[in-house]
Amino acid sequence: MGRGENQIMSATDRDRLYKAAALLRFGAVLIRTAWLTEDAFITFRTIDNFVHGYGLTWNVAERVQAYSNPLWMFLVVPFYWLSGEIYYTVVLLSVGVSLAALWVCCTRFAASGPSALLAGCVLVCSKAFTDYSTSGLENPLTHLLLALFYALYLDRWQRRETIFWLALLAALATVNRLDAILLFAPALGYALWWHRGGVAVCGLGFAPLVLWELFSLVYYGFPFPNTAYAKLGTGVPFGDRLSHGVAYLLNSLRVDLLTPLATAAGLVAAGRSRDRAAWALAAGGVLYLLYVVYIGGDFMSGRFLAAPFWGAVILGFHCFDVRRPRGWVSIFCTSVAAAMWAPHTPFLSSGDYAPGHGIAAAHMDERGKFYQSSGLLPKWRKEADGLYPDHWWARRASAVRQGNLRPELRSSLWEGSLVVRSTHDSTVVAAWSAIGYSGFFAGPGVHIVDPIALPDPLLARLPARDDPDATPGHFRRIMPEGYLETHITGVNQLADPGLKRYYDALLVVVRGDLVSRRRFSEIWRLNTGAYDDLIDRDFYRYPSPIEFALSEVRMEPGNPESHFGLAWEYFKLQDDERAIDALNDAIELNPASFLNFTLVGKMLDSQDYGALAEAAFRQALRNSEAHVNRLQDRGDGTGLSHAYAELANIHLRLRDPGFAEEVARLYLEVLADKAPVADGDLYRRMGAFFRAVGMEAESEASYRLAAGR
Repeated sequence: MGRGENQIMSATDRDRLYKAAALLRFGAVLIRTAWLTEDAFITFRTIDNFVHGYGLTWNVAERVQAYSNPLWMFLVVPFYWLSGEIYYTVVLLSVGVSLAALWVCCTRFAASGPSALLAGCVLVCSKAFTDYSTSGLENPLTHLLLALFYALYLDRWQRRETIFWLALLAALATVNRLDAILLFAPALGYALWWHRGGVAVCGLGFAPLVLWELFSLVYYGFPFPNTAYAKLGTGVPFGDRLSHGVAYLLNSLRVDLLTPLATAAGLVAAGRSRDRAAWALAAGGVLYLLYVVYIGGDFMSGRFLAAPFWGAVILGFHCFDVRRPRGWVSIFCTSVAAAMWAPHTPFLSSGDYAPGHGIAAAHMDERGKFYQSSGLLPKWRKEADGLYPDHWWARRASAVRQGNLRPELRSSLWEGSLVVRSTHDSTVVAAWSAIGYSGFFAGPGVHIVDPIALPDPLLARLPARDDPDATPGHFRRIMPEGYLETHITGVNQLADPGLKRYYDALLVVVRGDLVSRRRFSEIWRLNTGAYDDLIDRDFYRYPSPIEFALSEVRMEPGNPESHFGLAWEYFKLQDDERAIDALNDAIELNPASFLNFTLVGKMLDSQDYGALAEAAFRQALRNSEAHVNRLQDRGDGTGLSHAYAELANIHLRLRDPGFAEEVARLYLEVLADKAPVADGDLYRRMGAFFRAVGMEAESEASYRLAAGR
């Protein structure tokens, strides 16, 4: 072997080493950031039901497609069936599929070993891509199919026989998630136009999608996932959706600069090239981004930007010549600088990662919210061998599964949601809106009615309640009168006659015999809008305040706050008798509560019911000792100060200013223990309180302490 051949082999080995380093680096970051989002467990519940013989159902009594990622679901099914364990199964599968996607990029689009290493560097600098390369959602499979499509398309799109394989990959990605078709459609359309034919071959490639849609229509009764009806049929005006969509992109600029920057760079590079095939791929990315804006974005920051970012990165490596050191270094430095500018750099993430909701509540850092309860490193650190994810939604659901219908896991943790045993079978009916962890850990014996309507066939077809504070993807419906009773008794008790008729038809589809002439007839009528006029859309879109308050009580009958809200609405309607009944209902939920009686007293006092208010305040005083003792045992100085403030205010209302001053001095004694750690805001509240009870010297002293903090 000659010297030249030795040099060639040496260069090849170096390239392999670089590519291996890229995969190892990316894999290490994925392990450090691996987690499972709460939403992924919505699909996992269907997987669990399917594996245990309940069919592709979410609530086992109904055939409803509560998941939007069928291909990913079917990929997880055999691994879950073999392992019997969901957490490590999905994490390892996600990591493996994500590494496969990077391997396709490194072997097909990276012109050299350093280019492959650079590709891995760009990916670990993107928070959106890294976060959703695990998470339990379908993103890794979309990324792999997208990489395979790009590789085949850019290499062989001019060959007529390639159309079938392009169509097949596009169809599989669409089965994985329907809206992914937008990423592939322009390129596939361009290939068909170029060959002036091939439609039949393309149709054959789309057979998986056609077969799935036929199955969905026959089994579920509808062509689209129930989640699509719940999220897209909300009645939210286009202008509001547009503003939410733009805010979604701006949020990414603030918290994950590299993702939009690299996306724009890759799309521009493709647009400036002379490669029309690349233009079509770039058009798919732009079309998908426009769709994201059109639907109003999402509450998970960056989730819907990961796929177009990935496509743009591939296009960038296809169109840019990064073999020269200058180009290599400039991309590397730009990527690292953009990542370091962001508040939470992925490749520096650790097991302590917990930034919470992020920049805006409407666009949450989903990994930040759930990482400490579902992250891989926290699991290893906690040696969590029991229930995991370690979240109170999971613990609550597990307790209900074991027969505890009122699981009080910590103070005020029980939301008062409806959780009752059905009167017509052995199931439990629960009104919960956080249905991922709750649904999976509750098991098949709990039927969950979700006001956000993701798994509910009736609520998904109602418009969402008009709410300017609603976050994208979380559009709540009001609970129709009689709907929960319908699930509890097994008899249609809906009070709205039109909705009752609509639900009767819907029941035939989701609960009736799978194959019957009547069911197929109702499928046709429901999908062609024959029953749409039965729904009073204005009533459910713009409910009156009293109807909204009643809906809250229906869903959370054990929550005193829902009864307080109902009482207030009755007072505004001057229906004092019903208002007082609602207050009595709130009191009966916890007769030993200091806070409940305090709130009742304040509300009655505001409505000039002096005698009733005084009675409520005196009962609050009788309950106060246990409340104060509990706060002292917990060492909650701030809560204790609020408790003493309320006691003093109660005595002022009862025309006992002397006792108010005595309580205020107790307030001071409690805070004396907290003085070394008390902040300025606490002292300012103290100052305002002392001034209200006429203790001017103490008030001035508190304000001086506040200024010093």
